[in-house]
Amino acid sequence: MPGPRLIVFVGNCQLDALANLYRRVAARPEDQVVYLASYRASDAAGCAQVAKADILLRQVLDFAPVVGDMQTRAEVHLVPHLGAPFLWPCTGRPHPYNAPAPSLDAHGPYPAELGDSFLDRLIAAGVPAEEAARIYLETDIATKRRVGRMAEIVLENQRARDRVCGTSFADTISARFRTEALFTSPNHPTPSLTATLATEMFGRMGVASAVLEQIAASPPDGLFPTTETPLHASIISHFGLRFVTPERRYLYFNEGRFTFEEFAVRYMRYEWSQPIAEAFRLFWDGQEDAAIDAFIRAIPTAPRSAVARLVLSELLGARGRMAEALNMARQATELEPENVQCRRRFEWVSARVQEAGSAAVSGAGSGYAPHVPENRNARHKTG
Repeated sequence: MPGPRLIVFVGNCQLDALANLYRRVAARPEDQVVYLASYRASDAAGCAQVAKADILLRQVLDFAPVVGDMQTRAEVHLVPHLGAPFLWPCTGRPHPYNAPAPSLDAHGPYPAELGDSFLDRLIAAGVPAEEAARIYLETDIATKRRVGRMAEIVLENQRARDRVCGTSFADTISARFRTEALFTSPNHPTPSLTATLATEMFGRMGVASAVLEQIAASPPDGLFPTTETPLHASIISHFGLRFVTPERRYLYFNEGRFTFEEFAVRYMRYEWSQPIAEAFRLFWDGQEDAAIDAFIRAIPTAPRSAVARLVLSELLGARGRMAEALNMARQATELEPENVQCRRRFEWVSARVQEAGSAAVSGAGSGYAPHVPENRNARHKTG
């Protein structure tokens, strides 16, 4: 039997995601899987882990990482950073008012992946929120930011990383970014691209082909924050993006979906729902009774949040409060009629209520296995 291995992933959030996926699907019980952030100087323990590692996955970026060049005896696999900042040419720095929000995200409600330099200037100029959104929508950002040339540079840099790593992700991104969503923000790949990266890297590590096939067949979810950075209409038009329209709604944390214009107005106002964030924090911490009260108070501050209503429906139903649970499930389904989890929850609670008539039903969770959202937003790091 092979002995225990120390497997170290060094890089930004993309390597953190690969480490989490490896733990989930490929690690042996005796393995120790460690993630070290390359954008922070490592302490003595981190240096020792790199030195003693059996397998080291080191991310290749466009700049020298703080961690990753230390001596090691490990089998080393180089992993290219993936990005598409040309689709979001105004991102890269946080909102001017952004501050840590522990109940929501340690990086704040508008970190660099959601930041917008165009709107930042309008904030500094004191332009009203609605007027700013109108100005932004009327501006040809694609031409103003020369995104065609920007895409060329980004892909050239991607090819340079590919050459170092022996990969071909520049070709993958170039061939697919117009027809499918490969990123939810400049540096956060979607599950499909994450699966492509994972199968490439895990295959080099000797992971069984059956595991790789499963990753490819069911791309991993929950490895990156659910929040999506909106795409400007001129970007959609310039690149001929076929998977999205200017009317598309984008998910913001657990508060629901918003159009580009709505997002711009909220950004100008530095708007986010702290009550919703606090309710989810109580829920993730296992304080369910307190979470119920918090959700009831918070939901009016998040009229678009289907997931908040879905979770509250689960919590209420588990306590036999079926009429309230049904109401929340109905609202969640009305907000996101194509959401399979919301629809299944509504159908299940409806059936229980019909079976019991007007009487309360206890043990509501005994026959239904919901998808409960994880705390995925606390990892909203830049790149």
